[in-house]
Amino acid sequence: MDIKIPPCDSRSSAWIGLNDLQTTNFYQWADNSDVTFTGWDAGQPVAAPGVEQHCIALNRETGGWRTTMCEDILFSVCWMAQIPSSIPHLPPVLDQCDSGWSGFQGSCYKVLTQGLAPGMIPDKAV
Repeated sequence: MDIKIPPCDSRSSAWIGLNDLQTTNFYQWADNSDVTFTGWDAGQPVAAPGVEQHCIALNRETGGWRTTMCEDILFSVCWMAQIPSSIPHLPPVLDQCDSGWSGFQGSCYKVLTQGLAPGMIPDKAV
């Protein structure tokens, strides 16, 4: 998947909704869906003793994932299911997403450019 993060300021990461808050080194998506792929940066994930880095962010420079502290203020990459076609007998129309969202492989994505901590991210964001 190729998600672009806009260069709106100097922050180089965005929350992707993955964490190991329940069990260290067992990663889960915020919506509890299965982790079917990973995209770790070189040398990641890091589980350093005494360092509470349980949330995962997308590195804008490399496109890879890295562990980070959940309290960090970062952009957010959000996901939601695409709006189903209102005419079921026709083939589905690609990229039927709400205004401001982009379609990719049957899902809708949006990058929030306002920095937020994970607890402040809207319900549709992961």
